[in-house]
Amino acid sequence: MSNAFQHGNVTLFTCPRIRQPECIKLVVPPDDSLPPGQEDWTTDDAVEAYCLHCNAIFPFHNGSSASVRKHVTSKHPQDLANFNTDEEMEEKVEEALANSRSRAKRLSSEFSMHEDELIEISSRVPRPVTKKKRTKRDEVLATIYSGDPTAMDLLIRWICGSLQPLSTVVESGFIDLIRFLSMGKVQLPNRETICRIVEHKAAEQRFETMRQVRKEVGQFSLSAEIWESEYDNYYGREKYLVLLCHHVNADFEPATLPLGVITTEDGGVDEMVKHILREWELSINNASLLLSTNNKLVCQLAVDLKLQRFPDIWAVVQASLVRWIRQPSGTSTSNPQTTHVNGSSARPRHAAESSVALVIADLKKLADDFDYDWDLKRTLMRAQITGGDEDSLKIRKTDCNSWDDLYDFLTELMVWRPSIHRFFATSSNTVIAEPTAKMWFVAEALLLILRSLREVQQITTKEKARTLPFMVHCLVIIKQQLNQEHILAGLIKHYRLTMEFDATEISRDLLLLQKSILDGISSTLNSSLSEFQWCSLLDPRYAKMEHISEDQREVCGFALAERALELHLKNTPAPGLMHRLLQEEDVPDDAETEETRMYIADEISTYLTDIQQSRTRITDPFKWWRENCKRYPFLSPLARVWLGTVGCSSAAIGGLRRQIPPQVTMDNWKYEESEDPWEIMSNVLYLHVSMRKPKTGSN
Repeated sequence: MSNAFQHGNVTLFTCPRIRQPECIKLVVPPDDSLPPGQEDWTTDDAVEAYCLHCNAIFPFHNGSSASVRKHVTSKHPQDLANFNTDEEMEEKVEEALANSRSRAKRLSSEFSMHEDELIEISSRVPRPVTKKKRTKRDEVLATIYSGDPTAMDLLIRWICGSLQPLSTVVESGFIDLIRFLSMGKVQLPNRETICRIVEHKAAEQRFETMRQVRKEVGQFSLSAEIWESEYDNYYGREKYLVLLCHHVNADFEPATLPLGVITTEDGGVDEMVKHILREWELSINNASLLLSTNNKLVCQLAVDLKLQRFPDIWAVVQASLVRWIRQPSGTSTSNPQTTHVNGSSARPRHAAESSVALVIADLKKLADDFDYDWDLKRTLMRAQITGGDEDSLKIRKTDCNSWDDLYDFLTELMVWRPSIHRFFATSSNTVIAEPTAKMWFVAEALLLILRSLREVQQITTKEKARTLPFMVHCLVIIKQQLNQEHILAGLIKHYRLTMEFDATEISRDLLLLQKSILDGISSTLNSSLSEFQWCSLLDPRYAKMEHISEDQREVCGFALAERALELHLKNTPAPGLMHRLLQEEDVPDDAETEETRMYIADEISTYLTDIQQSRTRITDPFKWWRENCKRYPFLSPLARVWLGTVGCSSAAIGGLRRQIPPQVTMDNWKYEESEDPWEIMSNVLYLHVSMRKPKTGSN
């Protein structure tokens, strides 16, 4: 009575617990004989799975069908979609047949009844319940967990919002705390239950988001967050890709919506993204661009999807400065020099990087020495003019692995500079080395060079400042600031007069750092800037475009007119048959297009004139377009498209590279025999991204 069957050279069997049985079968162990007392093969007997579509054999782990799900999703998405569609059609057909039978039965039984009785009976029939799907979902949640739903919702928000391990709910200390705070009214679920609740909440959130997307989203842009874990497990480093959709609705309200979480271990990312877009009924033809880092995976994704890719400026700046911030191990500290053709000497770039990195290391060591010695920390606190408690000395909050962390560290260090001077002036027996003039000069010079970048980064934490039209304007300004040749001239003179320090040599190294940032931005973003510079006209705050030349403004105006015409023709439905039959004369398409182009040119001229003559300061482009969209019928749809694009990442939402806490990964893989760790992490990440809220304050 074995459930095995022969398939070519292998013996296969199916099992109720295996996912996608129409695609995957399990392979019978090599001995081909059932264990004693066993009539059928089970998942406990198999170690391999066999794909009926591509004849691939791959490892199968009992208790988790992750390998099966991932293989079918990545390698055969179309077959899976067709199967799901057929299944839905069968369910609809069965439901329709059942409804027709019941309707026929009811009509036959009521045929002989009086008309008044029919009316009375129909009035007693209950009306359809609103939000029926939500009621079913609540019923499902009640079968999973019978406790307080509000407490459970808050618990899920805390776990997923702060990325805590799911096993937290079974820790004795946490259980005692919840019992004490709730006075014994809240009963925590076990880990298996919390996993089912997270899965249910993620499915519910996807349903609500999908409904919003299908209702509101027309034109959109994409960004792809990469989530990685530092924990190296049996399968290698975990990596997930979160696909985000950015758009502006009909009321000119921007929104960022998560579409899905993709595991990247098996490849086929482009096919999975296409499957998600089809599932959410989003046409790739309506996508404007893809914001990404220089990560090869996302760059290739843009190529596969045939989308324009706009590089993230913060990833470009970080790549340009990474060797300047932290000196690589094994680098030389000598000062070699080379000679230019004109006879002037200049150090090679790697020597300049090493010189600046060593000074930054000395500054971080100074902060560590003060922070780790309690007596010195207390003495320094007393010398500080602003006062404060003895625990508030935290000059360095991070390891300064990124350029913005370094900027924050140097800013805090400069605040403490007067107290540090007083400390060394009054302490003669300290073991801490006094900071040199060179160290202070490098700190001030770096703040001066990076200031415009940091200011833009802080502004772009707000939703209205992350649009591509705004970022194009900011990038032009940043390039102009970094192009200043004598940006350090005043600082060099100040240190020569006040501290008798000649900063000529170190300033050359810092100017090389400045040039490194400029070269990185130019090589990566120049082509994108020239391609998208016209869209700055759609931001009424900067439509005057005073940061570029008159010739460039004219070119941008022509590009704006062509894009507006292109979008108008794309959104204009083709004339129907009756319209073509009743039309008295055929007007050539070229004539209609030229007439529309003239209307658009007049509208652009009116728009720019209104902006030039406006005496009111515009602070919110979305509000401005919401109030003036009817005045500019050709430009407002284009503004909706490009104000809905995202021109850079931010820490608040849409950060393009993030870390999964290692304790979360270890906790998930600890229970891999009973749960799918990839699926659990995908659900947690989807809820985490859905809970983030962007900043919407004024600029």
